[in-house]
Amino acid sequence: MMPRWTAEPVSDTCDELGEGPRWHVARQELIWVDILAGTVRWAGWSAGGLRVLRTVRLDRPVGAITPVAGGGYLAAAADGLAWLEEAGTLTPLPGAAGTAAASPDGSLRMNDATCDPWGRFWAGSMPYDTRRTGAGRLVRLDPDLSLTTVLDAVTVSNGLVWNAAADRMWYADSADPVVWQFDVDPDSGAVRGRRPFAELAGAVPDGMCRDDEDHVWVAAHGGAAVHRYDPHGRLVGTVDVPGVAGVTSCAFGGADGGTLFITTGHIGLDPAARAAAPLAGRLHAVDPGVTGPGLTEFAGRRFS
Repeated sequence: MMPRWTAEPVSDTCDELGEGPRWHVARQELIWVDILAGTVRWAGWSAGGLRVLRTVRLDRPVGAITPVAGGGYLAAAADGLAWLEEAGTLTPLPGAAGTAAASPDGSLRMNDATCDPWGRFWAGSMPYDTRRTGAGRLVRLDPDLSLTTVLDAVTVSNGLVWNAAADRMWYADSADPVVWQFDVDPDSGAVRGRRPFAELAGAVPDGMCRDDEDHVWVAAHGGAAVHRYDPHGRLVGTVDVPGVAGVTSCAFGGADGGTLFITTGHIGLDPAARAAAPLAGRLHAVDPGVTGPGLTEFAGRRFS
């Protein structure tokens, strides 16, 4: 029988659009954001549960952040990439990186983002109005701060994850139910050979992570669950997230890497739907019996 787990709420906070969970191993901290509220939170995790250590509220939406090897953070915020200080100061990167999602009418914003195993920062954009299909793109920021467009014609750029050998990448555009798989050139970071990896039923893929057995965990947005897929794309396990309408992302963390943290949101829910999903917006957690890696820091250094 396929394994099934049930996640439980672990936060007192309630996010409109919780996203971007990342575990910082060196600091033993969980980082996650509330995108449209522009909120970034850092928390500790122990047998006593979750303890929010600090909160920063920005003056713009923030899709995700990651620590920088030389200190501070790199953020996919508003319509571009920016340096983020822990006090909340944002400084846009110079050139094209600082305006990666800029549009004349301000209709685009940055969404999910993360670093690959070499410390390159991948970030996607999307339109506020998702009926504008193909308006976004996926970009890659290299440590020298050069920006490369990886994919055009993206609608809701979302989860990204690489296998342990770093020669395969999985990616989700939440406008469709398919998780895509690519081959990766480790020297350049270039991807090729796009092909379907898994197709969700009754939901779309959102944020993703992998475990130490090279299985992929996918937030099933609209399905109140996280799915576990083996390296061949077969569904081999499910985490139920009861009381939630929008599961948005997931990440392994904790002292031994054995806790799966799951972000959720309540964006777009009318009062009746909100009442039917009383735990929407809460951070959830479950121990599924496997471990997973923490985040990779951005390998570049801050300079103008």
